[in-house]
Amino acid sequence: MLNSETSIRKWKPIKDHQRERCGTNLYVRGFISGRKQFQMRINDVWIDLGNYPDRALAEAREITLTAKRLFKSRLASMEQIKRAAVIAKSGVEFEQRINGASASIKEPSGIPTFDELYRSWYQLQLKSG
Repeated sequence: MLNSETSIRKWKPIKDHQRERCGTNLYVRGFISGRKQFQMRINDVWIDLGNYPDRALAEAREITLTAKRLFKSRLASMEQIKRAAVIAKSGVEFEQRINGASASIKEPSGIPTFDELYRSWYQLQLKSG
């Protein structure tokens, strides 16, 4: 198990696409060329998190834990997780991207905002003098 930045940096894969565990549901996939890529596994689906050293081990662990929690509680679909995993730099940003994607799907409530009410009231005041 590769459990530190140093062990990942020193690790040399023997064959292409060789995987080594880095934590719960988190793996690093290595290539003969020297390229290393973080991947997480949720329900037997492999999701790319980005290349090492562009993404730190701590970031990959945080995103993996957040993704697992959101998927398990059914707050995010597998497709949402795949899209957000590549872009997000932290677990907090990952969760914000997931919530932002789901928030944009919600219907408007039909209740006016304070600003809208104020502007309509002000227009009425101008008309009445």
